[in-house]
Amino acid sequence: MKYITFITQKNVKYDCARYVHNNKFNKYPCGIIYPKNVDELVYTFKRLKDKKFTIRSGGHSYEGYSTVNNGYIIDISRLNDIDVDTTNLVAKIGAGVNLLDTYKRLWKYGMTISTGSCPTVGLGGLVLGGGFGLLSRKYGLTSDNVIQFDIIDWKGELLHVTKDKYPDLFWALCGSGGGNFGILTSITTKLIPIDKVSIYRIQWHWNDIREVINIYQTWAPYVDDNLTTILKLNSSKNGTILSEGQYLGSESRLRRILQPLLSTGSPFDVQISKKSFIDAVDFFADIPNNNSNILNKFKSTSAFLYKPLSSSAIDVLVDYLDKALSENCLAQFNAYGGFISSISPKATAFYHRNVLASIQYQAYWTKDIDEESHTIWINKFRSAMMEFTKGAYINFIDENIPLKDYYGGNYKLLKLIKKKYDPNNIFHFPMSIPLE
Repeated sequence: MKYITFITQKNVKYDCARYVHNNKFNKYPCGIIYPKNVDELVYTFKRLKDKKFTIRSGGHSYEGYSTVNNGYIIDISRLNDIDVDTTNLVAKIGAGVNLLDTYKRLWKYGMTISTGSCPTVGLGGLVLGGGFGLLSRKYGLTSDNVIQFDIIDWKGELLHVTKDKYPDLFWALCGSGGGNFGILTSITTKLIPIDKVSIYRIQWHWNDIREVINIYQTWAPYVDDNLTTILKLNSSKNGTILSEGQYLGSESRLRRILQPLLSTGSPFDVQISKKSFIDAVDFFADIPNNNSNILNKFKSTSAFLYKPLSSSAIDVLVDYLDKALSENCLAQFNAYGGFISSISPKATAFYHRNVLASIQYQAYWTKDIDEESHTIWINKFRSAMMEFTKGAYINFIDENIPLKDYYGGNYKLLKLIKKKYDPNNIFHFPMSIPLE
């Protein structure tokens, strides 16, 4: 155990090691520890549980909860084993593996899981918050496919959490967000056999925005469940908007399904093709003008669309995008429906099931002087849209949103489960679930 990798402030690798995805959080931990297996993780946790610490999987917490000042980061990225059982179509996957690595390693077996598209996101954090991706309307959220969570509890014991053993904790881990109940070490999850998929990308000039929004919101949540889509609404300073998605079927069938979008406005760029699934992963991981790949300081928040936006609501949305501070401000719709909505809001901790889409409001910048103005713009944008939306997505965590908005009618039960499985509130951070 004495050989566990531990990077201190004096180490030449320290500045690189303390990095998290959102670079607006420039924090200085006392050290970063990299356990390479569960035994080392337990050993590390037991020695830090009474100190200030945080857990880091991929480091993508929107509010910087993957890092800490004057405390310790327990980085689980080396817990990245993947064991595949092609007979029973299940895999045990380490919580520290990132999404791109997950996809590529499962592809060798002709398999995948339903999870997100950002390549560097850690699986551990994503699955605990639900996990939306471009297979979700067909196969559900990442957490909907989990058979077992392996988690280190507040005492340092490894629990194998299933629907039959620790059913209340299993329920809570399916969508409550990372860091609330323990340290996730791995999941056992259903596998999806996969080969080729059909993909599309359609771009319009910004002047088509109202018409595209109106058609998209009445089409995307109800279309064939084999198709999962997004709509990316850039600011008027960018000048374009786009929709893209992935379809489990033929290119010709996809083209027919896309007619409502293709006949809306005047698309100037239309791409429809069939690809191997792994090529589609690379395609969606490299979205043109994907500001998050270029600009590493951002503020992002969210809400859910429970009913179609009225014309007045669309006016509010468009007005904010028209008056946005730069071309690096946007709103993105992720279409729900299908399998996601087939599950009751009370069946798992992930409450916001019966929705048309999530909306993610985003602003990116490079200079520190721009942080305040962009943050104000985002907060005003979401507030202006609250009349037409509800709730928020825990994986897009925002310190300004009350916790009950993330968990809806499941919040009270989550607090009771928190008290049962973490009675001393060892796993706490500014927006963790409190004890009842």
